[in-house]
Amino acid sequence: KLISLYEEKEDGQPLFTFNITIQNHGGYTYDEEDFVDEVVCENYWYYQVDEYLTLMKITDESLEYLINYFENYDEPTIIVFFGDHHPSLGDEFYSEVFGKSEEELLPDEFQLKYMTPYFIWGNYDMNKIDAPELTSANYLHSLVLEVAGLESDLVSKCMDKVIDKYPAMNRNAVMTSEGQWIEIEDALKDPDLQMYNNLVYYQLFEQ
Repeated sequence: KLISLYEEKEDGQPLFTFNITIQNHGGYTYDEEDFVDEVVCENYWYYQVDEYLTLMKITDESLEYLINYFENYDEPTIIVFFGDHHPSLGDEFYSEVFGKSEEELLPDEFQLKYMTPYFIWGNYDMNKIDAPELTSANYLHSLVLEVAGLESDLVSKCMDKVIDKYPAMNRNAVMTSEGQWIEIEDALKDPDLQMYNNLVYYQLFEQ
């Protein structure tokens, strides 16, 4: 679908696409007649894991196909790839992985469920930056503007005050520069974070 959108547009016409895949979103129901697992974990009885990893293999192959296509595409193109949470594979599976129930997880252990890889790829020589190893989805657009050599917008400029204090955040909590996770309600007592929160709200709903 992404490739068809680019092939149908006029040459030189900018195109921004925020594409949310549903193939790996779940649930992972098992039916041998409709779906055959290509990836099988030995010594595990969690059939959802085999199905999820098989879907991830298919997605990985599709991503390779997409990048190979745009590698030879004439117009400058950037692909930003990220996830927003771990898959829903059942409480029993995660209890075995963590060695404890979800109710027993410490704040930093609970946030591991929301940590996923990300990358920014382009088919041309982008600006070289020291991209952070740990960040969050709300900061990605600022990184993209930087590697693309585009002027920062107002939200990105406001982030400069926030990102040093809070290198990552999500709807549940924010991480401090010391690596400690604190609940979002407590973090919003910080005036800088309040300002950022209000600015994002305005950008989304009040324009």
